[in-house]
Amino acid sequence: MVQPEIMKNPPKSDILLLLWLITLSMGSFTTAAQPQATFAAITIGEANTTPTVDLPQYVLVTRNETTDKPEAAKILAVKRRWPLAMQSLKKEEFEAILSQDFTFTDGKTVFNREAYIRDRTTSSDWKIVHVSYHNVTLQIFGDIAVMGYRNIIRNVHTGTNETEIERISWTDVFRKEKGIWKIAASQVTDFTLEK
Repeated sequence: MVQPEIMKNPPKSDILLLLWLITLSMGSFTTAAQPQATFAAITIGEANTTPTVDLPQYVLVTRNETTDKPEAAKILAVKRRWPLAMQSLKKEEFEAILSQDFTFTDGKTVFNREAYIRDRTTSSDWKIVHVSYHNVTLQIFGDIAVMGYRNIIRNVHTGTNETEIERISWTDVFRKEKGIWKIAASQVTDFTLEK
């Protein structure tokens, strides 16, 4: 029997040809791509436990209701706290819900976290007395979530008792910081004021 000759230093072209053949043959062993689960839009009712914040329901866009629904509940709890923080004017309320890199923009002004907190904790002649949320839609992407909505904010002038209504459309981004959902960014996409 003839023993095969073992090459100690095969030419590079032979090695490349061998790698190409191995790669080509592996393609026949791969399985077909598994179809991804389809998205569903699930309407979820909220317990309206805060009299000055009306958020009766939202739509959760999800591929996995079992994992996303508990996370959505945590995000909605943070969302509900935001107008309450504005009503309280307490810095610690904002610090508890805003991420470290929080940004706010209304299309003209951009605030970072510190500037936003300073602006929102300074007394004003107008006080938020009621906020209602409409068309709230939430989608979670791991540790990031996006929420779109429209809200109606009723403000009362502290000196004259005059009322104004703000109608605002928003896009908010939430993210987990150390395992806790925080508001990472908020953008006003449409605004009207009625006196």
